[in-house]
Amino acid sequence: MDQDRKNAQAWAQEWAIKQKRKKVAALVIAVIAIVAIFFFIKYFVIYMSRMTFDSAAEMKTQLQGRYVYEKGYEDIIIDGDTVTINYYNRSHYDADYAKEYGYSSYEDNTYEETVDEWNYREGYIKAGWMDDITVNSNGDLIYYDQVYTKTDEPVPTPIDPSDLYSSDDSSSEISEEEAQEMEEETQAAEESKELTEQAASEAGETAEAGTTAQTNKTAETPEAATTDETTE
Repeated sequence: MDQDRKNAQAWAQEWAIKQKRKKVAALVIAVIAIVAIFFFIKYFVIYMSRMTFDSAAEMKTQLQGRYVYEKGYEDIIIDGDTVTINYYNRSHYDADYAKEYGYSSYEDNTYEETVDEWNYREGYIKAGWMDDITVNSNGDLIYYDQVYTKTDEPVPTPIDPSDLYSSDDSSSEISEEEAQEMEEETQAAEESKELTEQAASEAGETAEAGTTAQTNKTAETPEAATTDETTE
């Protein structure tokens, strides 16, 4: 009787251990499956929405050139390992716009950074403080949710403000729809410009803080040396 009881207890313990192992194995398999599904979805989305490349060199070669946002008063230029983002003052290039809203005295804004990473597997560029520049499935660039399309057209040529009112103004009036469209485009461009300026400003503040800390550290060293000499 005692032997049967011992056998039953041993069997019960063995069964419990096996069940525990099965639960652990099932949990491990579930975690692995979840991770695999996550990466599958991630890369599926990337491959469906972005353009990927075989190498960083191929990506760099294919993305050289000028990319414009809508009517070309905002662009991204990739030249070698340099990324330049330009925000053109539209009133300096569009006579109709200048006549409607006035010729602004503000200059164009230009931001430049060196590419840190050509991520050809996931289709995006890292360049300093700039937000990631992704490449969609059409080969366009995406920056702050704005689409920049590649073009062979050169950068816009500024107009001569003295010529704005030299001709018959009545023939150059724009419709309310065109004025609304101009206003919406200007607002979108301003939002993108503000985001870029904020990122540039934050990057500058970080660099300045680092420089100040180094300067203070350097300035403290002579004082410490003087104290040691006085003590002696």
